[in-house]
Amino acid sequence: MMKILSSNSMKYCDKQTMIDNNVNEIDLVKRAALACFNLIRDDILYDYKVLVVCGNSNNSADGFRLAKILKDDKVSVDVSFVGNLKKMNETCSYFYKEFEKRHLDSLYGRNADYKKYDVIIDAIIGVGLKGELREDIVEVVNKINDTDAIKIAIDIPTGLNSDTGTYKPVCVKADYTAAINNIKYGHLLADGPDVCGEIAIADIGLNSYNVECIKLIDEVYLGKHPKRAANCNKYDFGSVLVIGSNISMTGAGIMASLSALRSGAGLLSLACPKDNYEIVSKRAPLEVMVRHLDEDLDLLLNKKTTVVFGPGLGRDEKYLSILERMLKKDINLIVDADGLHLLSKIDNLKNIKKCRLVITPHTGEAAVLLNKKSVEVKEDVYTSLRELVKKYDCIAVLKGHNTLIGDVNETYISVTGNSGMATAGSGDVLAGMIAGFALKEIDLKKVCKAVYLHGLAGDIAESKRNEDSLIATDIIENIGEAIRTLY
Repeated sequence: MMKILSSNSMKYCDKQTMIDNNVNEIDLVKRAALACFNLIRDDILYDYKVLVVCGNSNNSADGFRLAKILKDDKVSVDVSFVGNLKKMNETCSYFYKEFEKRHLDSLYGRNADYKKYDVIIDAIIGVGLKGELREDIVEVVNKINDTDAIKIAIDIPTGLNSDTGTYKPVCVKADYTAAINNIKYGHLLADGPDVCGEIAIADIGLNSYNVECIKLIDEVYLGKHPKRAANCNKYDFGSVLVIGSNISMTGAGIMASLSALRSGAGLLSLACPKDNYEIVSKRAPLEVMVRHLDEDLDLLLNKKTTVVFGPGLGRDEKYLSILERMLKKDINLIVDADGLHLLSKIDNLKNIKKCRLVITPHTGEAAVLLNKKSVEVKEDVYTSLRELVKKYDCIAVLKGHNTLIGDVNETYISVTGNSGMATAGSGDVLAGMIAGFALKEIDLKKVCKAVYLHGLAGDIAESKRNEDSLIATDIIENIGEAIRTLY
């Protein structure tokens, strides 16, 4: 399984590999430059003019060495040095001098004419950036972006935070990124996917260590979707109760219900406020049993293994007592949408909680749950996910372009899905899918499967329509086709 690393985890793997394998930093730079060369060489034609932009960092050491290798391969290469020789570290200085000694006529400062090059390779900072770029580097980044050249970032685009995927105020907008040995958090989170372009791994043979990481959900991790036994009945596949669909958001609970059924739930009941019962009854699929939310809760919960609480329910605090009673039950409880705002008002959660809890916030809802500003969550979604898991003793799904899923032990990321899924009802569909896969007892792997297949169903829907035309019911229609990929 692919491990996505933080900057600290990456530094640990670098240092520990050098100790364990008796290699030095010079050797690792040589490996990195050669690995990058092997990745990009076929995309650089011999009549291309190439500019490598370097600063003071180890990332720049990779750049100087890569420029030398390209020169040796008869490529027309220049280097624009935008750093400060006095602040250059020992490793970077070694490779700067190596290039300068043989190719002084190809070494320029900041005054290089960036617009005359066909390819620009960004090797200015790498993963070491903390905070905002200096003004002089902002100017360089703007010069790079203001060209028609193919832009290749070594490890990570300059300006992009390798842990959060955010940047201030600018970053290089790469067409390709050669990630050194591992993909980093920032490649996949927040703005990372929009500025990294196509990402490939430049393997430099670092050892694998037990470090903090995000794991990528893929078909190998998920395994085969279990085939149903011939001798089975509907109760073998879980009985789900959805609580939602008030008079202003009728469709939310219905979509959650239908997606749960499409994901394998054996029975489905939808409890809505009494004043919306008639409308929901007419609009709900025939397979859904519609109930009054005013009914006795124990009757509603009879034989239910999983509850989805919140899609289209509203934020009226009269529903708080229902939520509190469900938290005390031995059930799978998925809290979504308006239910998350109600959950944020419960102070004694750890004292009353007996359910297996899954929460599915987007960044705005996560901010409410954590008593933060939305911008704080957006600026560090990984840390926010870990805080949600700890505070609510749950499996948390922090929805975004690439969704994070975690429990107290592990964090996973799903990279299926597309921007067409940023549409009303998409989250309701996901909540229902989690319920459908829960069966009798939810766990992290089942939630990961739901998130992965939700995105995949969206990708299949997008291929049949387009991102602008995709709506939530299109996702539901393609759940079955997505599940089939795991057979």
